[in-house]
Amino acid sequence: GRGRGGKSKKVPGRATPTKELYHRLLNLLMSVSGTWPEELLLFEKYLGEHGPDDGYPLIVNDLHFWVEVQRFKDMHHHDTDSDFIYRKLEAIVDCYLDPQIPTEPPPEKQPSNLSPPISPTPSSKGQSSIPESPVQSKVDITSLTEKTKKLPWAQRKQNLQVDLTVDIGQKISNRMTTPGGHLDKDLSYYDEAQKMVLKELVPFYAG
Repeated sequence: GRGRGGKSKKVPGRATPTKELYHRLLNLLMSVSGTWPEELLLFEKYLGEHGPDDGYPLIVNDLHFWVEVQRFKDMHHHDTDSDFIYRKLEAIVDCYLDPQIPTEPPPEKQPSNLSPPISPTPSSKGQSSIPESPVQSKVDITSLTEKTKKLPWAQRKQNLQVDLTVDIGQKISNRMTTPGGHLDKDLSYYDEAQKMVLKELVPFYAG
């Protein structure tokens, strides 16, 4: 009975999951494209109500992390623009892994500042920002879409974490600091990270 109203008393939100429930939740998560299905929104609400009481304060973050990592993986399969893939990974690290793992600024940013001889007009002061504007607009679009979903973590990025081991978090973070690492076709670290958070989510789905 996820989020269906009858569980507002102090009842534990977790139960022993079956394989069938595991696959049902996995299918539900895989079905997310733009808009979240109603059942997933109810599940998110259920997690918010029961997670902290059951000793899982980060469980809602786990749900969003799984979905965002899946989107990142989908970009690889659809030959998305390399820079957009980088920004997606950067957003994932900043939102979910940064409290655990300090990240360095991307090394690719420096060359883009060295080539602004496009308009020598003295009136336009911020010429160096001109080459970056296409990238900037993409980032803004991403963050706007994510904010429209009213993600509970949107306002407090600094405090975020998810239920991952530091080891896996570090491996994902390293993909950002390695030149071209965001384009590495080996997505096994991301698969592993998704399995870890899914393992925490399923008992709540069974609850």
